[in-house]
Amino acid sequence: MKPIFNRCGMMAGLFALAAFTSSLHAQTKVLFVGGQDEPTQGADGDVWTHLQEKYGAANVSYIGSGSSTSADAEAVDLVVVSSTPGSGSIRDKFHNIATPSLNWEEALVDQPRGGNWPYTEGARTKSTEENLLIVDAEHPITKSLGLAIGPLAVFGDGGGECWSAAAPLPGDAFIIADTETSGGEDGNGAIFGVDIGGKLFDDANGDPYIAIARNIQFGMTDASATNLTDAGWALFDACLDWLTNELGGSGQIFDFNE
Repeated sequence: MKPIFNRCGMMAGLFALAAFTSSLHAQTKVLFVGGQDEPTQGADGDVWTHLQEKYGAANVSYIGSGSSTSADAEAVDLVVVSSTPGSGSIRDKFHNIATPSLNWEEALVDQPRGGNWPYTEGARTKSTEENLLIVDAEHPITKSLGLAIGPLAVFGDGGGECWSAAAPLPGDAFIIADTETSGGEDGNGAIFGVDIGGKLFDDANGDPYIAIARNIQFGMTDASATNLTDAGWALFDACLDWLTNELGGSGQIFDFNE
């Protein structure tokens, strides 16, 4: 059997938290894909715990990338892909599934390599950031949090390592935020995505890529989530909620912007 990892029997504390999971997420099934047989690499343990707290322990499963296949996405409502796997172990598996997905493995947005979400034909720039620059305050993700254009303290003291995809991104891609290093002015993106039916660049074989499910790229690296602030986790959650059509849409304004 493939080592799909679910600690339901071992984590009584998370069962208690699951009892308070909102009805909005109570039926959402999530698959988290990481680099090891258990979520122990980088910040995968932090993300694993966060997903269980958000969706309920019984609704979240984990699988190591080497054991994963595209078919694993068929039984869930959301796929979350870490950057801890080697990109070769997840390429050609989750870029063209009918299940919404969030990814932070930078090599999987590189159009020339193939088997990826073809968002960029250029490089990605890595930097350590405390703030990300919100560049679109009108997208449902940012509107749900009441975020304004400008810096958002996504990572705590010392920052987190991020990556920004080089412009131009495809015309149907939307950009939520960029790194302060990249400046957010030239079409680069650190948090970006595509809606169903959106066209990205042609794939490496020259075939058109039309999204059959929503996708978001959240430009952090292996250990970055350990240092996410409350605002950072709120933005992460809003991205997940948009993917699964579960945004509250209350328009409540949080005092996250500096």
